[in-house]
Amino acid sequence: EEVAVASQRECADVLRMCKVVRAIRNRGHFAARLDPLGRCLGPLKEGYESMEASVPEDGADIARLLEGYPDELFLRGRRVTPAQYLGLHNTARDRKFYFGNELITLDSTGERRKWWSLDEVLVRLREVYTGTLTAEFNHITSRHKKDWLLRQLEGKSEQWLTRDDRRAVLQRLIKVDSLETFLARRFPSAKRFGLEGAEATIPGIQAVVDAAAAVGTESLVMGLAHRGRLNILANVFGKPLGVICTEMKSEGRSTFNVGDVRYHLGTRTTVQLEHPDGAEAGPGPVMELSMAPNPSHLEAVNAVVAGMVRSKQMRMDPRREGRSRTAQRKVLGLLLHGDAAFCGLGANAEVMQLQDLPDYTTGGTIHIVINNQIGFTTVPRRARSSPHPSDVAKGYGAPIFHVNGDDPEAVVRACRLAVDFRYEWGADVVINLVCYRRLGHNEQDDPSITLPLRSQAIAAQPRVADSYAARL
Repeated sequence: EEVAVASQRECADVLRMCKVVRAIRNRGHFAARLDPLGRCLGPLKEGYESMEASVPEDGADIARLLEGYPDELFLRGRRVTPAQYLGLHNTARDRKFYFGNELITLDSTGERRKWWSLDEVLVRLREVYTGTLTAEFNHITSRHKKDWLLRQLEGKSEQWLTRDDRRAVLQRLIKVDSLETFLARRFPSAKRFGLEGAEATIPGIQAVVDAAAAVGTESLVMGLAHRGRLNILANVFGKPLGVICTEMKSEGRSTFNVGDVRYHLGTRTTVQLEHPDGAEAGPGPVMELSMAPNPSHLEAVNAVVAGMVRSKQMRMDPRREGRSRTAQRKVLGLLLHGDAAFCGLGANAEVMQLQDLPDYTTGGTIHIVINNQIGFTTVPRRARSSPHPSDVAKGYGAPIFHVNGDDPEAVVRACRLAVDFRYEWGADVVINLVCYRRLGHNEQDDPSITLPLRSQAIAAQPRVADSYAARL
């Protein structure tokens, strides 16, 4: 009888631990450090932004466990051990649990371990799912895609960026910051819809370009709204600063011969990328970059970009009308969205639901949501019914990478993961880049009138280039 009781308790403890593992994998993003301003997502409630730190109800249990681990866990006012907090029968700290194949992806040593202690499980899961980069993919129905994502997220604990990579990221951040500062000083009364607060977008886009070229992509078509357009044109497409300044003085014409304001213009260019093995290995691949002109109607460009990508794929593969994986991998679509527009406008969902239809598919699009946590002057709690603006993508089976915009290395890793997923599975993938808007909707607006506490917190936030330089 004692043996039977011990066996039952052992099984109960293992099942409880498996429940904890699955909870963190599925809901760890609620407790992740995503907001550069130090807040969490907060409950959905009426009222104006109060800037307090709070956790959504669905993630409160995970936040209490992982934030209090290992020495600040309490039950009914009494300090307890992690095992006691979880209600385990055997509370020995060195006890190991048999997980079978449940955690083999979590073993970064490649040994495919099946026995884990409670401390090992919690430390590793906290590192993977509640840091500045996390992911949502439990909504995906494909077991193979889930297993692939688990291997990519959990199986590697080494540094993703080399020393040269970090130097390149810092250089790009400095260029981004310098351009915005120059344009603000030179054209103080002009609308430019700058990237202040989302500077890591540029290293992220460049990571998409580099990673796509490394797997054979020859052409990238990009669509985006106003914010950051001038900086992307200068620092990704290589548009001369003199041309940008000329357009700032008097509205020019794009290479598409469309007379329009400067933050609507598109362009097309060819860039020579660095060799993945360094400059000494010779010249790198050549990539054709296109940016579609964009009207003021948010998300209207999405279908245009998808059509441009499909047409290029059809020219490469006329026999199968662009449906071959070879053609799809050679042409990539990249869409940048605002957080309010991504979840609030139906045009985005209408294009995403076409992704698997034979006559419309492009082999997947990479979506980057520039999550300023504001829609013009509306805070998220009053703008949408979901915690993340990216939740609309769950209906179409797209994995979602959530990343803190003040951690450039995490942004680069998220973008590389997105390219790898699209290459491997030929499906849409979403990056929710959580950042903020240092200035108003445009440079002439004063956000401190409507959101004084938020503006005060942003003003005290160091620039990304400065904080990353200090970190290095």
